[in-house]
Amino acid sequence: MEEFSAQAIISNLEILRGNRTGLNEKLEQVASFLSPAKFGAMTIDRSGSMSRNEPEKRPRQIVCDFAQEAANTFTRGLFSNLFPPSVRWFSYSLSYPEQKNLPEEFKRYFASASQAAYDLLYATNWTTEMSEICEECPSTGTVTMSVVFDPERILKFKCHHLSNIYCTSSDDTTIDTVYEVIPLTARQALNRFGRNGDQLGKRLLEDAKSGDVSRSEKLYTIIHFVTPNPNRKFRTVEREGRTISEPVPGPEGTRFLSFYVEKEEKILIRRGGFDHNPYTVGRIDNMAFGVYGFSPGLRALRTMKLLNKTYAIYINALDSALRPSVIVDSCVYDGISPEFYFDPGSVNLYNSGGGKFNPPQFVTPPSNLPGGLEFINQGRQLLDRFFFRDLFTIIQQMNEQSGRQRTAREIQELVSEKNSQILPLVARFLDELVTPVLKTVFRIIFENTSLFGPPPSGLEDFLGETSINLQYFSPLALAAKATKIQGTIAAIEDIMPLLQIKPEVLDMIDLDKLFTDMLEVRGANPDHILTMSKVRQLREERQQQMQQQQLMEQAAKLAGGQNLNETPQPGSLAAQLVGGA
Repeated sequence: MEEFSAQAIISNLEILRGNRTGLNEKLEQVASFLSPAKFGAMTIDRSGSMSRNEPEKRPRQIVCDFAQEAANTFTRGLFSNLFPPSVRWFSYSLSYPEQKNLPEEFKRYFASASQAAYDLLYATNWTTEMSEICEECPSTGTVTMSVVFDPERILKFKCHHLSNIYCTSSDDTTIDTVYEVIPLTARQALNRFGRNGDQLGKRLLEDAKSGDVSRSEKLYTIIHFVTPNPNRKFRTVEREGRTISEPVPGPEGTRFLSFYVEKEEKILIRRGGFDHNPYTVGRIDNMAFGVYGFSPGLRALRTMKLLNKTYAIYINALDSALRPSVIVDSCVYDGISPEFYFDPGSVNLYNSGGGKFNPPQFVTPPSNLPGGLEFINQGRQLLDRFFFRDLFTIIQQMNEQSGRQRTAREIQELVSEKNSQILPLVARFLDELVTPVLKTVFRIIFENTSLFGPPPSGLEDFLGETSINLQYFSPLALAAKATKIQGTIAAIEDIMPLLQIKPEVLDMIDLDKLFTDMLEVRGANPDHILTMSKVRQLREERQQQMQQQQLMEQAAKLAGGQNLNETPQPGSLAAQLVGGA
């Protein structure tokens, strides 16, 4: 297609990169404090090699590691409290419109599928890549994970650093268009794109096949572009006596189009498609404008700079106190001009003119600097609040002391005491990243393997018209969900005085859904909760029993006042009872 030519893809990517220049500079400064190993990764020049910003735009020296320590605690706490490996922390279910009556075997199928998917996750590289995702959260705030079908391990996950990802969205909520910049050597590119139908540039092929290492290891920039298919094609087929419409085979029938482009020679290497977008882009805190997210590191950037500068001054002052400057009379040395140095431990020369002039006076700072230490401690406490270090530290200490994982209720109490801002971040992280990834996992397993076993009859019809629902049982996820429940309960408490005036206003609240969410937040086993179809059946039986009981009571009253020697009037309640009604 003309709009998806190699030149158009490269041009669009350059526009997106230019729009993100300011954000990249800030993220590089954040990385210099939180992830020194990744420092300088946010700026990539046109050749694909990494370059650094101007020195005055970033800290020249990082002497304070308080921010890195706080970010590491945030990373470990987020991962361990959202994805505890000791328990199954998620469950699949079927979300369906209008609360339709679903067979009981659907519930059993999803229960077994949840356990099978959980076991498979920890047999793949899920743990490694998700821990990398959690490590990116405090610095970038925007994280990207891909999941594709792997013939060997069924699932293959990968964390993509934001420096290589540029994206846009077609609506206000979902990011569905992704550009990934992939630096590959010529030999790597040939090994990856060497199948039939791939088109590689002449220069790249010559370098890849060259015996010269400098040529075979030369870097090339490959762009992977994934976007929704605007012209998805369908065909009509006859199956089992029914006429159905299905997507045509090949890329034209997929939901997402995929393009690989070589940037240097502007060549379209490969064109394909995916039924599910392999890239999932999530944000833990969204900006007011723009597609990318905010992060604790961006919020703490000013504090980190100030604390780093203060800490550097304190170290220099302490060094000056321990190694003060030395003053030497230069008149005893011929040919030496007086020079003055103010670095700790330096030697300063001056000419006294044979004792006529007094030496310059250097003020030695005191070794005890309580004011500086107090300011540094205040800055460190502020950083701990930015990265919720106090909360995760307390949870970890309580787990170690008791030998068990904290419950959602206990974490909720700790959060209310310490810092409630983390729960919206957790909720957004689950909604935008974890849930879409796990839904893709279900689809890949269901469509490509028999790991879930044979599906119940008619399940595919429901899957075609509805979506998969995720329930989370990790303590931090349940604590995040509890905040929403508390809001509803607080609203009910506020309207309680009005119920005496207008009791029907309570009909606006779905009490069944509220009670179900409360059971989930408390960590109730989903196998112990009846399905809505079973609940409705019990309520109908209870209603019939109540009607029969009322009828029996009316019959008893009627029998007490009825003359049994008289014939009941036609149509009366007594006539109906006599007739067996």
